[in-house]
Amino acid sequence: MLIASVLLIFAVSVSAAPGAHGPDGQHIQAETGPSGEIHPSFEALTETFEVGGQLRSEHLLIYLHDYATNVAVAGASIEVESQGRALMATYDADTQAYRIDDETLLKTLHQPGEHTLILTILTAQTGDLLSATLMTPQPHAADDAQHNHNEEHDHDYSRFIWLVLLVAITFLGGFLMGKRRGSRQ
Repeated sequence: MLIASVLLIFAVSVSAAPGAHGPDGQHIQAETGPSGEIHPSFEALTETFEVGGQLRSEHLLIYLHDYATNVAVAGASIEVESQGRALMATYDADTQAYRIDDETLLKTLHQPGEHTLILTILTAQTGDLLSATLMTPQPHAADDAQHNHNEEHDHDYSRFIWLVLLVAITFLGGFLMGKRRGSRQ
């Protein structure tokens, strides 16, 4: 019975989901900015291009790579269409990314919800049309997720305490029953 109790406690204590935490116990989450905010992002790909984007407070960044080689593509023409607006992205050689700084579009994309982006990409050799969805969360979604995560840990801890108490009561009951049998003989 003692061995079964120890195994039960061990099994409960190692029930964390794989991948939920990093090697040092830190939470694994999307890329964050200097202030710790999570930036909404999108991805799209075809057999020619791979596109990734990130919505920042002051601009929309678009990373364009050749799908076969994963090499950044410079000098392309990228038009982004969303919410009835079509805007040309400008290339920034320092970041190897294309940018859109239009305040009206950025204000719209920062509104919570799903935003469809249609990207028309033209290079000297080829062209492509991609569709992507940018998901902008509610402003306090990150705080709620952290709160719920802490509640889950509290729940796991209380379940652990209850199991330890159950094992202790079972062990104590077995001990008293054995002592009672010993006193009858």
